[in-house]
Amino acid sequence: MRGWRVMIQGGVLYGLGTMFGFGLADFLAKKAIGRSGYVAGVFYIQLAGLVPLLLYPGGFGGQQVDAPFLGAAVIVSAASAFTTLTFFRGIEVGKLSIVSPLGSAWPLLVFPYGIVILGELLTISKVLGALLATVGILMTVFRSGQSSVSGGESGARYGLLALVGSAVMFVSIKLFVRDFNPVLLALAMRPLAAAMILCYGFLSERGVGVQDLRTGILLAFAGMADGFAFLSYSLGVRTQDISLVAPVASCAPLVAILLARIFFRERITQLQKVGVASVVAGIVALSIV
Repeated sequence: MRGWRVMIQGGVLYGLGTMFGFGLADFLAKKAIGRSGYVAGVFYIQLAGLVPLLLYPGGFGGQQVDAPFLGAAVIVSAASAFTTLTFFRGIEVGKLSIVSPLGSAWPLLVFPYGIVILGELLTISKVLGALLATVGILMTVFRSGQSSVSGGESGARYGLLALVGSAVMFVSIKLFVRDFNPVLLALAMRPLAAAMILCYGFLSERGVGVQDLRTGILLAFAGMADGFAFLSYSLGVRTQDISLVAPVASCAPLVAILLARIFFRERITQLQKVGVASVVAGIVALSIV
């Protein structure tokens, strides 16, 4: 019983670190991306995220950088680049209060993967969570009976794409950290993702310049918060059950939404408020055993 309590406490702590890191990063990035553009924003966020990884003590030993490790880093990097580009494009053109819950609903896609591939048990809480998340997504995307994608909430479309990218990325991390050093994997992933984002910016003719010092500072802190969240999640799912880390980590939208409503005064309809609450409740329930 004592060992089980320690495991729960550790999982919750890692989840809290991930939740606050991602939530703070989303909030700061929303403010900065309006000035720099989303491509430049995610590029510098990826680079600034190296700081907490480099500061982590003793996190690089015992790992050989070979072809399998590099392959894993490329897969996670590609998923990260896609996810961050679509997510931050969403908060650039839409509302953080809408895009953040959608992008964080990745357990909805991980749910069938765990049941079919990993052979996890189908529990009542997971069924309830899937229903809550699905209904919440529909409420969030549709606004007063009109499609938010075609009726003005274009950010929801990117939020849904980020949902898919996040599912691939977090499942990949869970699989790879069993065999590779999680800190070194995260450290290798960020410059690779930054290079992919830079290539996308070049091909799409979008610059990566920062207009002023304030924007650069916001992006730097957003990146460090994002890097801290990745570090916390990677360490957590390597040593703890994902069902302990994911429920708390998935509540990052609560942090972003609270900050957005306080500082940005974002307004959403009553239906969308119910949808956001349903998504958050669903992604929590999905990961509870």
